[in-house]
Amino acid sequence: MRLRQKILARIYLLTLLLVLAMSVTYFYLFTKDMRERSQYALTNAFMQVFDDLHTRAEAISSKIEHFLGNSIANPMYMIGMFQEQRDPSQPPTIWYIKKLMTYMNAITQGMYEFSALTEASQIILYDKQGRLLALYRNNGMQPIIGANLAELGDGMFVEFRPDDRWYALIQNLDEIRAAARPDDVPLTYPDTMPDKMQVSLNTLQSRLAIEFRLPIIDQGSVLGVCVIQLALGQNDAARYARLSGAEVNFFAGRTFSAGTLPSFSELPEKFAAASHPLNMLDLNSLSHFPLRFDQMETNGHGYYQASAILGQPGQPVGAITIHYPRHLEEQQRRRFLAIAGSITLLFSIFAILEAFGMSGAIVRPIYQLAAAMKELQAGNFDADAHITTGDELQTLSEAFHTMGLELKDNLKRKEEQERLRREMELARRIQTAILPTHFRHDGLEIEATMLTAEEVGGDYYDVLHDKDGTLWLGIGDVSGHGVTPGLIMLMAQTIHTTVATHLQHRPNEVIAAINRVLYHNVRERLGEDHFMTFTALKYLGEGQFEHAGAHLTMLVYRRAATAIELIKTDGVFLNFIPEIADVTTNGVFKLEIGDVLVLYTDGLTESFAPDGTMLDIQGFQKIILAHAEEPLLAMRDGILNDVLDWCHQERKDDMSLLLVRRVH
Repeated sequence: MRLRQKILARIYLLTLLLVLAMSVTYFYLFTKDMRERSQYALTNAFMQVFDDLHTRAEAISSKIEHFLGNSIANPMYMIGMFQEQRDPSQPPTIWYIKKLMTYMNAITQGMYEFSALTEASQIILYDKQGRLLALYRNNGMQPIIGANLAELGDGMFVEFRPDDRWYALIQNLDEIRAAARPDDVPLTYPDTMPDKMQVSLNTLQSRLAIEFRLPIIDQGSVLGVCVIQLALGQNDAARYARLSGAEVNFFAGRTFSAGTLPSFSELPEKFAAASHPLNMLDLNSLSHFPLRFDQMETNGHGYYQASAILGQPGQPVGAITIHYPRHLEEQQRRRFLAIAGSITLLFSIFAILEAFGMSGAIVRPIYQLAAAMKELQAGNFDADAHITTGDELQTLSEAFHTMGLELKDNLKRKEEQERLRREMELARRIQTAILPTHFRHDGLEIEATMLTAEEVGGDYYDVLHDKDGTLWLGIGDVSGHGVTPGLIMLMAQTIHTTVATHLQHRPNEVIAAINRVLYHNVRERLGEDHFMTFTALKYLGEGQFEHAGAHLTMLVYRRAATAIELIKTDGVFLNFIPEIADVTTNGVFKLEIGDVLVLYTDGLTESFAPDGTMLDIQGFQKIILAHAEEPLLAMRDGILNDVLDWCHQERKDDMSLLLVRRVH
């Protein structure tokens, strides 16, 4: 065999081995990278779920303490005092039982109201001796509300109904209505009484539930223990699935409770050994909770799976599982194998055909090209192989040099794009950072939020108090998108805060002052003609608001009429003319108890469905009516979620929403 043929044969064999080695290596790295990415994504998804559970637990725990202090402690104290004063050797009198039931009715009424506020699935109260005192259970139909009258015998369970004082009319003990107590509710507290609040996940009637256990304390004395459970249902699983972008299942024990992947209906028995306790009030415990990672198949589909097995070691009480589909990885793997096989086959044919016509002169130009490649790899984008053979190798060398120059230009453009992206991100952060996050005013509930679009917009709302404690509200929108509208919005916020909080003004005077400064700074100095809609509202007390300035029509949900009233805003847009004091007037409206004021920007009403249909003000009113009787925070989130569902999460403009409900 001639030297030229040997060289070509070796080059062919080495290149073929290199292609195979690179293919195998890439396949291994690809599989490993997909597995690591899936574990990272699953971990992040669990952190989102745990963070939401932690936030929910903290919010409800404060409500529980308020509930026990205001609704439960005093009647429990009175019950305990009556029980201690009664002679146990004598049968209870009808007067004693009716008095006892009066306080028990107060307790069950408080439990019913608290369950409506927090969506509690079950509330159990035990007295300081660990005896069952009262029970509330929401079983999805008629709730069970009752108390245990131990004075009339063990297991004497009496049912109560809200606002039904039937026991006041009884004349003897035989008229007391006895009801069946649920078998799974023990008559005595089964564990050691806690000395502080404990929050964990447990099971409730084949459902996974958030469980709160805490002592009932009044003036330093322990009156009993309270156990509250909030079942995690299908809506929670669906919400966490949307939050994490994956499938989410809940298990009570090893059995499927709720979730978005019902075909995975039972945990394998081997998972029981991986159970760990979970303290939902401890962020460090949540962030370091050990997760189990697996790969599984169900209904012919493969998934990456992460599992949080809850309970004491070897004694699981339930689990949360999150699943990412593997079909994309499998498609890419099949595509990779097809491409790698095709490339290998084509290269083999090409190498055999070209082996007879290649000459030894190819070696030196290749070395030159390889050297230029190394320079390019080291960061020298001006590298040139300087091949002058007058054939394809020279063309390749020139193309390589051109590619290096293009890479250099592309890198510069990428750096510039990254700089612009960071600037736009900073602008969005500034836009949302100035918005208020805490709302408080006597007699009113206030909730607000803003969802920013991809581009920086000019939405703005504010909730503040002046030096006399008077509440001021403001909402507006600067025309256009980009950094300039965001800058104008910041100017307006500064002017509004300064004028409203430090000077004695009415809303029309505030609007006129903002316009004068904006016109001078924006139109005269910056030469920009962006206009701004803005309405300022001043709370006069007793539900009355005084307002001025031109913005979108204000909406007021009138609870008595179960309807929405439209209140137009009159005036001139800001930054149109230098002085608008003469044409800016004040208007007044009043909120009755239960009414809700809705302030918003056009990003909500002008959102479009995929078929091009705009939501408009009529559609927005229907969404408000659907959530008007919910707690204000739930109403805010419900309105936003419905609008986002309408536009399929495509936000073309900022969406701002400010709600005010009069509570007394």
